[in-house]
Amino acid sequence: MVIPTLGLNELTRSVVAQLIAEGVADVCVIDNGSTFEDHRITVIRPDDNLGWLRSCNLGMRLAFSGDYTHCIVLNNDVILSEGFVGGLLGASAATGPGVFAPLYDDVWPQQRIPAPIPARDFVGNDHDLQVPFADGTCLMVSREVYEKVGELNERFFAQHGWAADLDFCHRVRLAGFPVIVTMRSYLNHLGRRTAAVVNPGYVAEAIDEAVNGMRALYGADWPELFANASDIRAIYGMPERLPTRPRG
Repeated sequence: MVIPTLGLNELTRSVVAQLIAEGVADVCVIDNGSTFEDHRITVIRPDDNLGWLRSCNLGMRLAFSGDYTHCIVLNNDVILSEGFVGGLLGASAATGPGVFAPLYDDVWPQQRIPAPIPARDFVGNDHDLQVPFADGTCLMVSREVYEKVGELNERFFAQHGWAADLDFCHRVRLAGFPVIVTMRSYLNHLGRRTAAVVNPGYVAEAIDEAVNGMRALYGADWPELFANASDIRAIYGMPERLPTRPRG
């Protein structure tokens, strides 16, 4: 379990407490410049602020250099349902190697429950849905995926990380693995707390990086790589694709 952080220690303390209460023994906080301490877990303080994306990559490298079968990267600004990690692992046991994410109360429709509720009230079930991509707020990556697909793309998305999840999940699907949203787990995302503190105007910059990065990788019509292209265009403020006129 890898949690990138930059300040807001009260959020980190809360999510670490939830994980320890569930019995998760191996939690690693990548602390990019705050003063978080907890003797029950591993805290790594890089020499520089790695940001969210490079912190996730560092955590995955550390996990898969050992004998872990899965690595979960998780924001600190979340509240988890009971048995959260067990639900993700249950989905993997049912479907095999892939990328797994929980239901949540945030932006992407394929992952958002119709009527958001507090995580403490969530009652899950064993349905697992294949989706075009999952939100980077929480991703569980199987070792087989990491060894074949690699890491999040630091060349195009390292500053803010937006769309790194789309790119990663696209590469995962091209490699023949599923991207799964499981109904066994759910989280409340408190929303962009760290980024807003660091740079209140970051949203426009993040969208620009995301759109330009995906365009450089996949061309101007990159949203069409995903079944929910209209959702992507709406959320990233891109115009709808014009229908192609027949020639002649």
